[in-house]
Amino acid sequence: MSEEIRLSGEWFINETEEILPGTLHINESEKHIYLVLTKLCTPENPLSGIKARGKVSMIKGNIDTGGNILLYDCKFGGQHTQIFQRTQVAISVKYAFWNLNVANIEELRFPKVSVDFGEVLEWADLCFFESDYKDEMYAFKWKCEEKIEYSVDDNTCLTICPVFGGYPISVKQKEIHMNQKIVFQLSYEEPKQWRDIIKDIRILRNILSLGMCRSIYIDGIEYYHDSHKMEEIPEYIHPMKIFSGTGEVGKQKPGNPWEYLFTLKDLTDNGCMCLKNCFSKYQKLKPIVELATVAFHYKDISTEMLFLNLTQGLETYHARFVSDNPKVYFEMVDHLVQERYGVSSKDQYTSYALADRAFMISERNEDKTKQLHLKSRLGYLFYMRDEVWTGFIGYSREEFLQKMVDTRNYFTHYSESKENKIFSKEVMPYVNGILMAYLNFYILKEIGIEENKNLDSFRKKMVDINRTFDENKLVY
Repeated sequence: MSEEIRLSGEWFINETEEILPGTLHINESEKHIYLVLTKLCTPENPLSGIKARGKVSMIKGNIDTGGNILLYDCKFGGQHTQIFQRTQVAISVKYAFWNLNVANIEELRFPKVSVDFGEVLEWADLCFFESDYKDEMYAFKWKCEEKIEYSVDDNTCLTICPVFGGYPISVKQKEIHMNQKIVFQLSYEEPKQWRDIIKDIRILRNILSLGMCRSIYIDGIEYYHDSHKMEEIPEYIHPMKIFSGTGEVGKQKPGNPWEYLFTLKDLTDNGCMCLKNCFSKYQKLKPIVELATVAFHYKDISTEMLFLNLTQGLETYHARFVSDNPKVYFEMVDHLVQERYGVSSKDQYTSYALADRAFMISERNEDKTKQLHLKSRLGYLFYMRDEVWTGFIGYSREEFLQKMVDTRNYFTHYSESKENKIFSKEVMPYVNGILMAYLNFYILKEIGIEENKNLDSFRKKMVDINRTFDENKLVY
């Protein structure tokens, strides 16, 4: 059974200026926080209610046993009133800041936060324990690399550092517990508001999720605030805990290194160029990354939902990073075809060149086209100028592309007459594997992962998908 922290005290709601007694319940393992407020009724007001309703940004608490705690992003539930007795309301809370007291939400700013993303040690490869046997004695050594510091922008610095958790000096029990972790510190030249810091943390989480191909859960967050400076050492700010009530919990798994799309080393080679791209391009990449990682966040995602998300991810990538202007796109395709076949005009196109052009341009009347078709966008992305791969689980590229469009249209618009044109349910997992491989390839290309490594990874995935399909197709 999960242990729960209970803190009783008085709670001040800024928006309504109410001060009410109540109890805060914090379940760290389940990432669940809720506050129960109570207002006693009086003879003059037997139905006395609590003024605050809906969502409030901040509630400040003074704990009976001493100290204070600040609650952020609070959502009120329905009130329950017992006539002539009391009114109670339960409030769900997103974050609780231990020992923090600020006047208003605008002052909820921090010069630094530290985030522990759990089992990311193998991905980061910055520290490890090593056993040593010498002179009939066993010893454990903790080895670590230098911390990595990177300037995200003029105001933000990211530090990734290994942290040793300590160990007992003398042990006479059955088990010995030692721990280590990787801490991601975000430091700000000008203290940053918490609502914006959350966005930076989400960027880091999504980058880790993409690289490790699994869901990432936050194990812990600490904040640094000027009110916690040490008198003896003024330049030192003592970190304080942030409790999370997001409900985002899951079993942390280190993952398999051979499944990683990229590692921390890939991001930090060549002067952290890839890490720089992750942040500088993130707003443009954000919906694409989130669509690509959706499979990691939903345990029971259906093949249909995954197909739609991956197809949308490819379509969004094309619109944002290739072209969303039909005229520009058609010129781009012609330049691509002419360069490949060594010609200078459409009149010189061979039948192969015309077939390639038709694969990437499905619009019938190019002069009047105002919006690119899905078929054209996918055709371009599947074409891949260097043609590093042309196998589509037994379909020709044209057949695969048409079935992609028919399947997407069937799932979104639905028509029984078109059901025979879509991918079968047995084939869908392989189709999704192909779409995931292409989407990951293009995301890594934008991030700047070394080209040969990206192509090799893509080829391997496509070979594995097609080989597995060939081995199992007799079953279908």
